[in-house]
Amino acid sequence: MTRAAFGDSDPIAGRGEQSEVVGAAWRVVEYVGPDGVPLHVVGAPSREPGVGRANTADTYEWFATELAELHRGRRIVIVTSDIYMRYQHADAMRMLALPYGVEIDAVGIQPGDVGTRLKQVFRASQLPAGDPLHDPRVARSVRGRLGPMPLS
Repeated sequence: MTRAAFGDSDPIAGRGEQSEVVGAAWRVVEYVGPDGVPLHVVGAPSREPGVGRANTADTYEWFATELAELHRGRRIVIVTSDIYMRYQHADAMRMLALPYGVEIDAVGIQPGDVGTRLKQVFRASQLPAGDPLHDPRVARSVRGRLGPMPLS
């Protein structure tokens, strides 16, 4: 998705650790955007390797403590699928903006708008006949974000 979104550029660097244990591997791939802005694609390890993959909170915690040099005024742009943007932005505010003073911008894109090969189905009306009427990724994302968030 990164290459399609940012002009099919090749990565300038990459590092990480492989693992057979679910959720233990990590990878960071660095690109330079068309305007020279550095781009980092992060696949973080889970806080509970062996139990499951990293979630958004795991990724932000690992990014803040192991990868980035965060300081007040630093600007971070999060680019993700439109359906996940609000929840990932809320986690970024909680885990990055409040404790570190960084500025967060979040952009949600429709994957098919970048390239037809990236199109994902998120609406019941787009699902093929016989598929469930909801996308389980949406339900997991909503439950995962609303549970810990104060609603008042």
